[in-house]
Amino acid sequence: MEEKEIKRQMMTLWAKTFHDSSQYIDLIFEHYFNPEYIVYFEEKGEIVSSLLGIPYSFRNNGRELRGLYLCGLNTRPDYRNQGIMSKLIEDINFRAKEKGFAFTFLIPANEILINFYSYHKYYKAMYRIEDRYTDIHDFNNDYLSSILDEDERVRNLKTKYFQEAKCMFLEKNNTDLLEEVISFIIDSENKNHSFITLAHSHEDIKNVILENAISKGKTVVCKTSSGEISGVAFFIAEENKRILVQHVYYADSAAYYKILQYIKSAYSEYSMSVFLYPEQSSRKALDYKFYGGSTKIGDQYIGSYDTVERVYNVSAHAKLYGMIRPINMDEILKFLANDKRDAKFSILVKNKRDENNAILVAVKNGKANINLIVEQEEKLEIKKNAVTVLSEKELYEVLFRKPDQTSAIVDAFGIPRMIFNMTLLLD
Repeated sequence: MEEKEIKRQMMTLWAKTFHDSSQYIDLIFEHYFNPEYIVYFEEKGEIVSSLLGIPYSFRNNGRELRGLYLCGLNTRPDYRNQGIMSKLIEDINFRAKEKGFAFTFLIPANEILINFYSYHKYYKAMYRIEDRYTDIHDFNNDYLSSILDEDERVRNLKTKYFQEAKCMFLEKNNTDLLEEVISFIIDSENKNHSFITLAHSHEDIKNVILENAISKGKTVVCKTSSGEISGVAFFIAEENKRILVQHVYYADSAAYYKILQYIKSAYSEYSMSVFLYPEQSSRKALDYKFYGGSTKIGDQYIGSYDTVERVYNVSAHAKLYGMIRPINMDEILKFLANDKRDAKFSILVKNKRDENNAILVAVKNGKANINLIVEQEEKLEIKKNAVTVLSEKELYEVLFRKPDQTSAIVDAFGIPRMIFNMTLLLD
């Protein structure tokens, strides 16, 4: 089948499966259709199942890790439950490994797909939280509250800086501002060292802005009094009077709150949800208070009196966003060693495909020494006293664990969590 016909049939199948607009589908296939990163199944000259891969890089501390994003996984209804998609997933992972990717990743749409992808060795790895605000929330007050503890002179300067900042919507024909926005986002991603973040190219960001507009979303830009961009946000105003802020890039907290208040002012009757990485949120709330009492006997109180508070930490309740299937353990562990340069731990990873082989990983001072060893019973008993022994499955469950599991795992194994975060994908 010729490339042009493959593309046409995949677009048709995509439209019938997901019911996306023709503009959206045209955008994806115009910019991301690459024969090297597609797999499909045809029957009698007709494509009945397919998926598309988009190469991305994840960065932190000057190192990159390559991941292939899988999207548009679909099978015609009359060909489902025959193992076709399972075969395509194996095919694309085999191809990705040949081309030097460390993992493939995807965004599951529901619990059924989470279970399906888990069966195909995908691990829950990327999380995000949803900060919710009512329609009467005032972000100006949030910012002013955040600087209350500052010295009066500093507080006055920050208040003036906040008040003088200006926000605007990015219009389609404003090409100069568009280029400024793209440069700001790329610079923001390059400066990040807090977590492993997906790095976008110039074309990626441009396409995301176009896709956001196609999906009836808007892009907000915040500028300082000197005219420099200090923040960019992507959001959609839903018909049910709810705003979804998909992501906010910001140079400082003033830009963050200024953007949210600008959106809120434009949609005063709407509630708002802001999606963040777990590491970005510090919101906490008092879930409940418990007052302990005492018994009065005569003029004396018997027992103690105390107050117990339970604090609800938003970041500890992150929800699954993306799943990862590792295909190059060495590269992932070397990246982890560089990302967590102060980490020191050893792991013996047993390869279940060959019980006689194991991989010994020793991490110290930002370097990972990885060696394939032949496992012998007497040596294994010695190593158990010196290293953590895990299967591949157990290792990845530890590395990609939820944020609220971090302290317990670190105490038990000494292995840090790989903080993968991604945003601005065509999902």
